[in-house]
Order: sequence, then C-alpha cells, then structure tokens
Amino acid sequence: MAVDVREKLRMPIGLATVVVASLAEAVGQIVFMSIALVVSLRMIPVAANLYWAIVGGFALAVGLAAGFFFVQMKRPFSRLWRAVARLDIARIKSNENEIRDSAEEADAVLIDFYARNRGRFVASCLCYAAAWSLGPVEIYILMRLLHQPASFQTALLVESVGLLIERATFLIPAKLVSQEGGKALILGMLGYPPGIGFAVGFLRRIKEMVWVLFGLLALMIHRTVERQRGDIKGAAPTGRDSVVKMQRAQGEQSL
Repeated sequence: MAVDVREKLRMPIGLATVVVASLAEAVGQIVFMSIALVVSLRMIPVAANLYWAIVGGFALAVGLAAGFFFVQMKRPFSRLWRAVARLDIARIKSNENEIRDSAEEADAVLIDFYARNRGRFVASCLCYAAAWSLGPVEIYILMRLLHQPASFQTALLVESVGLLIERATFLIPAKLVSQEGGKALILGMLGYPPGIGFAVGFLRRIKEMVWVLFGLLALMIHRTVERQRGDIKGAAPTGRDSVVKMQRAQGEQSL
C-alpha cells in the first residue's frame, strides 16, 4: 500500500500510515463485535456449547490487536531493516543509507503519532467501527434476496461470529473456506439450511472481488492520468526553452 502511494506520500509516512490504519481497523472491528455479541449472543442455543469458543475467539482478536500495538512500539521497521541487511542483496546494499533512514523515520513517526494524536486514533477506530457495522446490513439484504426470513439480530450474530471465525483462522490465505464455512455453521445452528450460509459467504466473496477489481482499475486510471500530466508538464519547459533560445539566436544574428 505504501508503494502504491509513494508518488504522493514519502515512503516512511506511507508505511506508518498503513500500519496505524491496520491497527485502527482491528480495534474498530473489536468494538463492533463487542456490541453485536452483547445484542445478539442470546440467540445461540445453549445446547450448541459455543460460548467458550466465542469467548476464546474474542480473546484471540483482542490479543492480536494488542500484540500488533506492542510490536509497533518496538521500532519494527528498524528491526526488519537490520534483519534484511544481513542478506546479500545488491539492490538493498546500493540503497542502504536511504532504506535505513526511511525505516528509522517510519518508526519515529509511529511513536510520535501514538504519543500526540490519541484523539485522531480514537476517531479513526470509531470510523472503522461504523464501517464494520454495515456488514450486518449486507447479511440481512443477502438473506432477504435468498428468500430467507431474518431479523437484524440474526444478521448481527452471523456477522460478529463470522468475523471471530475469520480472525481465529487468519493464517488461511484469502479466508478460503473460513468465510463460507463460518456463515454455514452459524446459520445452521440458528435453524437455517447450511446451503444458505455457503451462498451468503460466496456472494460476499464475489462482492469483495468486484471491489478489488474496481480499486485496481481506479488505481491504474489514476496512474495513467498522472503520468500523462507529468509528461505534459515535463515537455512544457523544454518547449519554452527552445523558443527562448531561438529568439536569442535571431537577436544575435540581427546584431
């Protein structure tokens, strides 16, 4: 992400921004899950014996977020640079000073942000929590489109427990199976056909793929436009310089 915006934002600032945004997203997700579980957890049948599994998944999510914050306070980019510097990579060695300075600056920006901008971080977490709260709306709409009766509490429970399952299985690339299987498990416990859960998870995956495609297309168009503007701006001074030189030459000939 930092590389994608390096033309607009210096690499150290971009790295720190992405890391802060990732932590804010995780905290916002935890806030949403806390509220959603309080509202809807009573809907899970007692016989399902999922109480401690949900508590464990929630504790894991909180632990991952806390660990991520702890790592940020230990100058992670400088540590990563020292580890990479041991590798005999010609491209890295040729830019050794620049990379080291960027890593140190990114660490300094992180520490300074959390020390001086706690209010902004809290505001960012709340924005992410509001964004996550739209997930149940999506679940509710999908279930209605599949002609399934559903309440908003059901959608809250499906989304919150589904997020816990995805957090617990974060090592699985691209949430393969965990998204569809988690939805099928939860809706199956609530008395819905398991196939409905798979359908909801699959439709959401299609939506995510469409959004990724849309984002990549927008980024490609933006880069193309910016490159064309840069070519025009770069060509303009050359044109003016040639005109000035031509006028000077004509003036010297007349003299």
